[in-house]
Amino acid sequence: MSGSCGSILPFQVCWRQGDETKYQQFESKEEALACFEAVEACAKRLTEEGMEVCKECPGGRWQDDWVPDHPSSYISLRAYLTEEEMEILGNLAIRARVKFDKDMGVGAHGRSFRCSKTLVPLCVVNPNTPDKRYVILHELMHHQLDELGCPCLSCPVLHTTHDGVKMLGDVKLPYDCWLYNIDNNVDPAFLPNTVQIVWELIQHSRFNPFLQRCFSCTAQTARDKSLKELLRGETLLSYCNSKTDPHPVRRVMMAIQYATARLEGSTPVLAWFRKVLKEEGARGDDVIALGEAISGEIHLVDMDVCRMEEEDAAEALTVGMLLDLKRVLSILLPDFAVELSGLQTLPSCHENRSRYVVNINIMLRR
Repeated sequence: MSGSCGSILPFQVCWRQGDETKYQQFESKEEALACFEAVEACAKRLTEEGMEVCKECPGGRWQDDWVPDHPSSYISLRAYLTEEEMEILGNLAIRARVKFDKDMGVGAHGRSFRCSKTLVPLCVVNPNTPDKRYVILHELMHHQLDELGCPCLSCPVLHTTHDGVKMLGDVKLPYDCWLYNIDNNVDPAFLPNTVQIVWELIQHSRFNPFLQRCFSCTAQTARDKSLKELLRGETLLSYCNSKTDPHPVRRVMMAIQYATARLEGSTPVLAWFRKVLKEEGARGDDVIALGEAISGEIHLVDMDVCRMEEEDAAEALTVGMLLDLKRVLSILLPDFAVELSGLQTLPSCHENRSRYVVNINIMLRR
């Protein structure tokens, strides 16, 4: 058995020993089979690149017993991509794995993170998502951006002083600022979470054109599903309910969704979204205008991120993305001057992914 941090060998032997999950990985099938046959356990499994070779589980159903986040359930990207496509994606596609998570939320399609045991890049996919191939490629691209030095963000949070003054970081919130409507006690991380939504859209804008050109797949199927649910009132997105959410906050959150439809949705769904907003009169027109302004500052750039070196990415990739972010934040926060710090190295990877952080500094305009 061998293997290094950030890699996973083809054959996985896993078994239950009491309440513990044991795990070994091997280069050859012969070694893996020998280990599998030698293990005395009530539940054990042998997989090759995530595909089951043989299984024994006299004590009950394996899926009910198995630890969800475990290397034996990781599947090679070769199960979903051709060798030509693997070649386009390069080394990362060989190292990464796919994992299906049936416990993901209804509106979630996928996420990217690294295995806590092996640090292997994982493309975690909701098995109910309508376009699994796109979601796998999408999450792989997030890993690729991480490896090129794409930073995480540090954003001030909302809080209230002991005197009852609402603050954003060290800055007092103006009474007429839309953020004043947020309950700091309920949702103190509202602004960082909202900024992260925008930051994700900006990252997508740097790899979606590449995925469409090289793999003939787009975000539309996955994105249309969530947008249709929003328009039909079947999903509860933060502050998007016209009947219960304060208008200034809903205005911004719906505008971000409308910008998302412009960037990643299909033409019919965008037209439906526009029609729904138009029915709200002047209020809907305002949301449309804000959404168009947001999407207008997020630039779709067709670049081969899989062939880019990290030393080139700072100028070709990160600088442009941060400029887009600053411009969008200036639109969303007109009461404030927004400045972004340069890349700062983190003492340890954020969520085993980002190695750098950018601080968002927000100051009240004079």
